[in-house]
Amino acid sequence: MIENSKDTEPSTFTLFSRLPADIRQEIWRIAASEPAYTPGICFFPAPTAGNTTNHKPGNLTVQEPANINILATNTEAHDIALVSPPITRLYDPAIDILFLRPRSFRHFTGHHCSFGGPAWVTEVRHLALGLSITLFLEPAIPRLTSLQTLSVVYPAASGTFAFDTDVDPDSLSNGDPDPNNSNFNPRSNQPLRLRRLTPAELDALTIEADYMYQSGQKSFPIRWTRSGKKHMEMVERGLNRYCRPEHVGEDRLSPLWDHAANRLGIRYVARVFVRGVGRGRFAG
Repeated sequence: MIENSKDTEPSTFTLFSRLPADIRQEIWRIAASEPAYTPGICFFPAPTAGNTTNHKPGNLTVQEPANINILATNTEAHDIALVSPPITRLYDPAIDILFLRPRSFRHFTGHHCSFGGPAWVTEVRHLALGLSITLFLEPAIPRLTSLQTLSVVYPAASGTFAFDTDVDPDSLSNGDPDPNNSNFNPRSNQPLRLRRLTPAELDALTIEADYMYQSGQKSFPIRWTRSGKKHMEMVERGLNRYCRPEHVGEDRLSPLWDHAANRLGIRYVARVFVRGVGRGRFAG
């Protein structure tokens, strides 16, 4: 679009398609490098030796997926956007998903979600947890006062998994180790995203637990097998049970508690990591 010199009404540059291909493609590359503020994933870092600084939104980043506005323009723009370098921008707690790895979970819940922790955690709206840590979030809930969505991230979209399986995106070369999977694209350089599992996929997943639970000076064996659907229901029940008013007390009651429904007013979503898929016409 260009601005008409005679008035303020924009007019369309109708000769764009006649430009040489290399010029058109360079224009699309420049346009694709601009963030569209499409929701992305912020991978909360684990503390390093000698550095346990409380992270803030100002030093947390996301790699945004391909610019959605360019993807929807035409086939040429779509394919160039998918092979353009990922866009790195600052984490926005209002739209982005904050993903907690097992090695960063304790630092986040212990330092950031304590009642003396930083205020920015009260702005987090979308949180994602790996499978193995889903049952340990309860003490952090009172501080996550803006939470809207809690995502449980499974190791893959199908199969049987131990409850303590570590969902670590660093080990996923293209979002799925199986090249026969439709989400596998070795020519895509797009950042990882979280795809929602379908009800059929979730019901076909199997989660198995077999571990010792430590409570004070005693240990208890925990053994169960559940479908992904039943596991999600267990996560929701566990949080509701922990956060009910008679358990936490009025002084620590989460503002997310829905008294009428007798549950936390958040949405639970089952997801899996995948990487963007494209036709790769302009891949190097």
